[in-house]
Order: sequence, then structure tokens, then C-alpha cells
Amino acid sequence: MFKYLHHVHYAVEDLDAMIEYLDKNFDMKPEKVEISKGNHPAKEAVYHAGITEIQVTEPLDTTSELAKHLARHGPGVYHVAFGVKNIETLFQRAIDNGNEMRRQKVSVAPRGYKTVNIEKSTSHGIGFQFIED
Repeated sequence: MFKYLHHVHYAVEDLDAMIEYLDKNFDMKPEKVEISKGNHPAKEAVYHAGITEIQVTEPLDTTSELAKHLARHGPGVYHVAFGVKNIETLFQRAIDNGNEMRRQKVSVAPRGYKTVNIEKSTSHGIGFQFIED
């Protein structure tokens, strides 16, 4: 079912400090740093480790899900996203098995890929995201 690790998404309190840390300790420079302004503004740096993307995000709005997660758990992994095929089939199977979904349909992320999230309340507290690109 899982084809590859698409990305690991980290939540941080200070993105600039984390960018500096990754550069100083691992010679890692972000491929891009951007600010999303939609419903939940955030500042994000994107890195790559092979085909796997590393997203490091600082929420800029205290009411976003990311900000609430950061307040409850502190900095760290927000979710891990797995690359899959047939995301619509996976979505329906997750619902049929009693999972609660973040959205009631397969959605399209700002970067153009299809995405599905299983709510942590039904997945033993672990954040699952699935991507089909």
C-alpha cells in the first residue's frame, strides 16, 4: 500500500532558528522558504533527502491545527506522509474501517498533489497523511 515516504512534516516555534541549525550542523539549505497566507498562515522551509521531502513549519496563526499541535506537544513531527496509488480507494477503505478523516473528500494540496489525512483520534494518536502525485 505505501509506495514511498513522501515527506516528514515538522512543527517548530522558530523557523529561522531551525534553518540556521540545519545549515550549521548538517550543511542543509532549504530549497525554498515560503509564507502561506490562506486560512492558517505559516512560514515553511522545504528540504529534500533523496526523494523524501522535509517540511519544517512555523505557524503564524495561533488558531491553526499546526499551532494547536505545537502548543500541546512542543516541536517535533507533525505527520509523516506516504506516497500511494489509488488514493480514492484508500480514502474509502479508511472510512469503511471506521477512521475519521480531516476532510470528507480527497483534496488537492497547494503544490498540486492529491491528499488525505486520517484524524489522530482514530489512528492511535499518529498523524497519517497520504499523497498521490
